[in-house]
Amino acid sequence: MPGTSSRSCSGSFRGGHAGRAAAIALAALALASARLVWLPAALVRHGPPLGLLHRPSIPRHSRGRSAAAAGGAAGVDELFAALQGELESRTPLHEELGLVMDAGRRAAEDVAVVEMFRGLLEWLRAQPPSTSLGPLSAAALRHPKSGREVIVLGTLHSAAGMGIEQNPVPAAVRRAIARLKPDIVAVELDEARGTRELEGLPSSLWGRAPVLLPSREPGGDNPWTFDWTGSASLRVERELVDRVVRRLGPQLQSHAGLLEATREIFAESDDSCLAMNVFALREARGRQANDYGKDATAAVAAAAKAGVPLLFCDLPQERTMGKVVPLYNNAWLRGRQVHLEWLGDRPCALRVAEAEDKILAERLMSGNGGDLPSLDHAMKLCSPGTGPGEAEVRSVWLQSRDEAMAAAVADAQTEGRARSASGGAASLPPAERIVLMVGAYHVQGVAGHLRAAHGYEDAAAPRAGWPSVSPGASKRGARRAQRPAPGRAGFR
Repeated sequence: MPGTSSRSCSGSFRGGHAGRAAAIALAALALASARLVWLPAALVRHGPPLGLLHRPSIPRHSRGRSAAAAGGAAGVDELFAALQGELESRTPLHEELGLVMDAGRRAAEDVAVVEMFRGLLEWLRAQPPSTSLGPLSAAALRHPKSGREVIVLGTLHSAAGMGIEQNPVPAAVRRAIARLKPDIVAVELDEARGTRELEGLPSSLWGRAPVLLPSREPGGDNPWTFDWTGSASLRVERELVDRVVRRLGPQLQSHAGLLEATREIFAESDDSCLAMNVFALREARGRQANDYGKDATAAVAAAAKAGVPLLFCDLPQERTMGKVVPLYNNAWLRGRQVHLEWLGDRPCALRVAEAEDKILAERLMSGNGGDLPSLDHAMKLCSPGTGPGEAEVRSVWLQSRDEAMAAAVADAQTEGRARSASGGAASLPPAERIVLMVGAYHVQGVAGHLRAAHGYEDAAAPRAGWPSVSPGASKRGARRAQRPAPGRAGFR
């Protein structure tokens, strides 16, 4: 396999109440997808390809047949060589990438996992060139009739393996909003999470940004309301999680500490509590680091500083968690033994964890944020025992949220429809430009829904051009990825 490290990991495998629990799960899901915490099972914050996005979906899989049924070992090796070739165009760290791909190859022992990786290769080849606005992923759309623009900024909700001071994302969000000069700032937060961000603003910024919520749909189902009744699905074994967190203390911030904690949670959790226990562990690690969600904090503060309306456009967290927690729990139970064996190979698992964070941190610090969604998703699927769960849950995690956020933005811009957080319909002036800040996985999905359902078209850049998000007044803005056309002579 090209670029594979000489230290490759070889071998094979044998095989509170509801509201509080939902908050734990949502925070932990986003933490993991932001790569704040490394777990080979790191959860997708943003999800699978939709037909709307012209990207082939990653197939759901049957289980039990050997990889020989998918073409034999030589065919699987060819598949992984092709995958690595696609990903090498997105990162210069080929040795680290080789370690991660070796982990995926090690897990590809039955046709289900092999077919998952075939779907990943098709998806990667179908991706349009990414746009990087420094450490952010970005997309610009314009309505052909009105000329109004939506600028989508995609972020990692926390930086991979770096502290708050080194994380370039919050400052890039602040500069992008200030220099794009939007009429409305929309943020991937629901009302409850948005309210918490507003409460945390400096007093000098209180009351400066009118707060908007998605418009209610008259006479039909309202996706922004949710009656939470699924508390039985969201149960944390608090004694177990607290014991693990107390024992490790600050060591939980290290890769080695997280691997040890995750192995203990996977080994000792009750079957019905595995997913929630993992989420609670990640939330505890995020609280220790105190660096999660600074991108949203920066967007809210930038809107308040500019005095422009602030739209909280995400679905309520309980709506999402009620769907994804059972799916994750079932998928992780199926792969539990395989994942435990992977975590038991401590030196190899540690090298892969470090390699993953290094790959993502390099893209952040080099100003290539547009490469992050593809790299992050591919590396998650390489996690032995838990990668298939990522493919299964990804569409549920993204699809309804992408659609809802696109609708909220389009309603506010094209029809002036939104609700005031203080109650009643909001009176909105025409919004020539909306900036929407979302997690990086949502960029293409939201853009796809804006095109397909609301009549927007892709634009190479905002009308005034991409701003610089670097300190100072440099004119250098966004970069489109320049990659050779994917080779087709090898793997089919």
